[in-house]
Amino acid sequence: NNIGNANWSLKFSNSFIDAKQPVVSITSPASGLLVSGLIDIEGAAVSGIGDFDHLEIYMDGEFIGSEIHKNGKFSIKYDTAIHTNGLHQLRIFAVTKSGTRIQDEISLNLYNPNPPPAV
Repeated sequence: NNIGNANWSLKFSNSFIDAKQPVVSITSPASGLLVSGLIDIEGAAVSGIGDFDHLEIYMDGEFIGSEIHKNGKFSIKYDTAIHTNGLHQLRIFAVTKSGTRIQDEISLNLYNPNPPPAV
């Protein structure tokens, strides 16, 4: 839509643009930490303008879940016992309503007394 005259004009758009870069950060557990069993994954996702739509969680590149998340701190419980022992990559994507995807990643050293068999 355009409004104007010979001296000025104003154009309206229905698109949404994130004016400030959104940020996601995993604060706990610390990267490289030895963990086992049920853990709390904590952090924060902050968007400059508007809210996030959701978080996506991946372990070693495999999608393991998502949750609705608006803005601010998050805490997710996750059972590491379904993975083999050793070093694994945990990645969280925060997705804005406009589709912008921001990520943070940590390494976790998993040790569970009865891990699943290696495939």
